[in-house]
Amino acid sequence: MKRIIASLIIALPLCAYAQRHSIGISGVELNGGILPEAGAGPVVSVGYSTYLSSKSILRFSADYLNNNIKLYKDRFNVTDYGISTDWQRTLVTNRTNYFINFGGGMMIGYEDIGSIKTKYNENGLKNNMKSRFIVSPFISATAELFVKNNTAIILNIRKSYTPLSDVKNWNSAISVGVKQLLF
Repeated sequence: MKRIIASLIIALPLCAYAQRHSIGISGVELNGGILPEAGAGPVVSVGYSTYLSSKSILRFSADYLNNNIKLYKDRFNVTDYGISTDWQRTLVTNRTNYFINFGGGMMIGYEDIGSIKTKYNENGLKNNMKSRFIVSPFISATAELFVKNNTAIILNIRKSYTPLSDVKNWNSAISVGVKQLLF
């Protein structure tokens, strides 16, 4: 009898699933990816998320996007630095280890146009392009695959619109990352 009880005490925690997507569970994540429409520039994001319900996620992140854009006949690096928040709703799940979420949010930050301003203001040319504050609403989809009780591999796809930008208005970002739940 003692062996059975000891075996159950040892074996049950190994079979149990973590309480993913439960109210109050939070996590940190690190993502890296590319901007496929912008010359495959890099994207890096560090974020914090919290589950408002079993199907509702609120996420905050610091973002870095480097666009390699073609303007007229030249290519330039345009870099966006920002902070974003988004809300996502879980639409597809097996309730144990994979979750597919859809939602939207907003990024605010600064767009550095780099050498574009000096290039197109030389030799008597004049333009009004400049680095500036940006606001960028976006829609997003995230797939989470939990490989351990509190660790997930995530795939993010995001489409954003930047109306205040002088050099680009639409961006698509694809990134892969790791999420670590804190509980």
